[in-house]
Amino acid sequence: MKTHIAVISALLLTAVLVAPTLRAETPRPAEPRLELGVAVSPVFVHDDAWSLFSPSDNAMMQFSTDLRVRAVTFANTVSVLPLISFRTGQQRGHLWVDTVKLDTGIRIHDLSGGLRVRGWIRPWIGAFAQAELGASFIEMRAKQNNAHSNAQSRRYTDDKAKFLFAGWLGVEGRMPPEWLAQRGVRRFNLGLELAAGIVKRAETVFKATADYGDDLAIAPRSPVNFGHIHLTGFALQFGINLFFF
Repeated sequence: MKTHIAVISALLLTAVLVAPTLRAETPRPAEPRLELGVAVSPVFVHDDAWSLFSPSDNAMMQFSTDLRVRAVTFANTVSVLPLISFRTGQQRGHLWVDTVKLDTGIRIHDLSGGLRVRGWIRPWIGAFAQAELGASFIEMRAKQNNAHSNAQSRRYTDDKAKFLFAGWLGVEGRMPPEWLAQRGVRRFNLGLELAAGIVKRAETVFKATADYGDDLAIAPRSPVNFGHIHLTGFALQFGINLFFF
């Protein structure tokens, strides 16, 4: 009997000593290999010249998609993810100058590459910093209408390509990986993110070409200087992320 008690006591003591070690060595959920993000980003342009395209609101809505690939992970918690991002948005406005109405529009397409560094505070919530470099492809359009004239309206066009930088700080959450694993879901996860940052583009000068629509005109096309504009501003980002393991 004493032998049995001694053996049981030894087993219990061993269990008490080993259990904390086993809990400490329990592996954290694996990091995703591939991520796809879609987001909406209001960009607040603070240049007064922006009123040419948006008389009453300085925010331009942009929609983006990111493709991210895990490159390096430290302690299965902090990851470095190279990414490719595409962002697009447009804005329409109008101005009145005496009896002449100018309908305006601008469309911006951003293509960039960058890095996201993310750390998980808990398996289901984390924080990240992201930086991007690339190019903005800008299309400017305007149409001039004279309210008291039957003359054909003038159309102005100009296209630009400019340097782009974007930087973000944000938080993101995902469904608890352990909870999904208990239900047999190991290759997929879904999450949300909220970020704030800056989108900076090189200064743009619009010198639009005017098309009078009259092939017989002496000067059917001529440049019109619409001035300088900085398409740079503070931005927010609300996104959905898909994680693939």
